[in-house]
This record gives sequence, C-alpha cells and structure tokens, in this order.
Amino acid sequence: MVSKFRALKVATALRTVDLLIRYTPLFAHKDAPPNVLNLAGGGDFTTVGDANIAALVSLADLSAGDDTLEIGCGIARNAYALHRKFGDSVTYAGFDVMKFCISWSNKYFGADKPNYSFRYSNMTNSMYNPSGEIAPSEYDFEYPDASFDLVFATSVFTHMQEPDFYHFVNEALRVLRPNGRFYFTAFLWDDDAERATKSGEAAFSFKYQAQDSRLDNREVPDAAVAHSRSKLLAHLDTLGGQPPLIINGGWRRKINKQFQDCVLIRKAQ
Repeated sequence: MVSKFRALKVATALRTVDLLIRYTPLFAHKDAPPNVLNLAGGGDFTTVGDANIAALVSLADLSAGDDTLEIGCGIARNAYALHRKFGDSVTYAGFDVMKFCISWSNKYFGADKPNYSFRYSNMTNSMYNPSGEIAPSEYDFEYPDASFDLVFATSVFTHMQEPDFYHFVNEALRVLRPNGRFYFTAFLWDDDAERATKSGEAAFSFKYQAQDSRLDNREVPDAAVAHSRSKLLAHLDTLGGQPPLIINGGWRRKINKQFQDCVLIRKAQ
C-alpha cells in the first residue's frame, strides 16, 4: 500500500510539473534548467556535465562529426555540455522516462538547435516514472540499426533491473555503427565490491539479491542497483568484439574520484 501511494504521489507531481513547463513560463530558463528541476544526481549542473563530456572525450574518443545517442538524457545536462564543447559539429539524440525533462529540454534548449533532439519514452521506473506503461526489457530504441558512432549512459543502469539492463546493452549495440563505442557508468558487483560493502567502506550496502544483481533498497528497487561484473563480461563475450575497458569507481571506497564504475565497449567491425 505504501509503495502504491508513493507511486501515485510521484506520478501526480511529475505530471503537474510537465503541464506547468508546457503551458506556462514558470520554469523558463535558457542557460540551464532551474535548480528545482535538476534531478540528475548530485553536483553542479554545469560542472558535472562538463566532466561527463570530458570523460567521453578521453575514454570514448568523442570528437567532432560524431552522431551520438544518450540513454537517460534527463534534463539536458550532458547535452548542454556537449554543445559547449562541440556546438553543432556533432549530432545528439536523447531519450528519457521523465516527461517533464523532455518537455523542458525541447522547449528551452533544443528549439533552436536542429542537431539536438529529445524523445519521451514511457517506460516504467519505480524511481522516476512509476506510472510508465512499457517495461524497459520490452522497449526497443526508436532508432534504426547502425545510426550512431557513440551511445552513452551516465547513472542510468544504476537504476535498472537486470533483464532491463541487458536488453539496453543489446539495443545500444544494435544502433551503433561498426567500430562504434558504447560508454556507460554502473555499479558492478564483484569480489572487490563485496569486500567493500561487508567492511562498510562502500557507499552502499547492496544487501538484497535480485537474480545476479544486488539492490540497496527493497522498497524502491530502482534506487541503486549493482550488476554482476562476471555476468556482464560473459554476456559481452557471446556478442564478440574486444573485451571492454572497465575502470572501478570511487563508490567502493568512498574516495574522491569518478564515483561509479565506468565501462567502454567497442562494437566489432
């Protein structure tokens, strides 16, 4: 009953905000969304966005001329940073389950930028879209095969259950061109993560098992999810291509570095 009541409250609040964005000037901002709408995790909107794009440049070879897709684009934090860095020399498509984020991004950021587009995807998520109609494991990306040079997702798979996660990995690789790059952040569960959680060094406990993944909060299962590193590697091995680059994040020891684990996959030719 508590979970259903919470879901109703969240859905009502999100719907109200979306209507206010679409039909009133209440949230009109040009350089960045108002702070009250910035739900894209901690940190300064501009600083974090610039850091994410810098990571894509250094780790995923993001460069002018790339066609890019962002999974879980939120309220255009990375799109703003991408435009600051590359302007219209790249193309950008983003999709998200939070309708108000898409409404705001299209109205106040993308309206005068034809190379940048935002799409609402009505998927279920216990954190961000509890009234969604499509299970993520059944959602096929609304883009043709081999459309992008780079697909990326920051702090998205940390809020996604195991079947949904693997479906999204497959879909990301589908829409990538040969030699394309897929960069994402995640919490990966392995022996080191287990030691860190048991010792209390980690930022999360991940006490609850869900298939081969781990949950931090059983009441809100999408709040924080850690996925099995070994299962991910085995899954990617079946798809061919190079072994992924994986960089452990600071969440394991509460240290001041890239908080989430980083993964870079290069699609086979």
